[in-house]
Amino acid sequence: MLTVFTILATATIAQSDDVPRLLEDGDYQCRISNEYRFRGCTVVSEGDEQSLTVDIEGHLLLLVGRIHAPYNNDDKKLFVEARLKEAKPYVCSTSDPAAQKECAAQPLMIVLKPRGEIWSGSFPIKHYWNKYAGEGAERQVVGTTITVTELSFTLRPVAKKP
Repeated sequence: MLTVFTILATATIAQSDDVPRLLEDGDYQCRISNEYRFRGCTVVSEGDEQSLTVDIEGHLLLLVGRIHAPYNNDDKKLFVEARLKEAKPYVCSTSDPAAQKECAAQPLMIVLKPRGEIWSGSFPIKHYWNKYAGEGAERQVVGTTITVTELSFTLRPVAKKP
């Protein structure tokens, strides 16, 4: 699995006329994890940067991130350097306040490839869970378990009305 540093080392923000933007600004539909349905998301340019915002209620995760394109973009791959927008998303299911804070602050790197007008890919995310010891009345939280899961991500244009 590529680290965030490795991916960012090969990517740059689409900041100049030399690196074209691969997404038009506007409304899109996004789906995080194939089990969920598409819901609204937006792509916005601010100065030389482009960002993706997934903040419509009902998404598996709410996030915001800067869109990057590699210098040599022959395969038109996109990278979204994102962060979670919720104070306690479902992946932060631990009672330890320090672990909750670390979980909510984790960086996310979404890698997307084009399939026609649709961009699809995935990203790794850490899940923070309570670690238990003991049985019955003796059962208690003794720490935090962290697991990593790969979630799919799909972005498509909003269907144009005739």
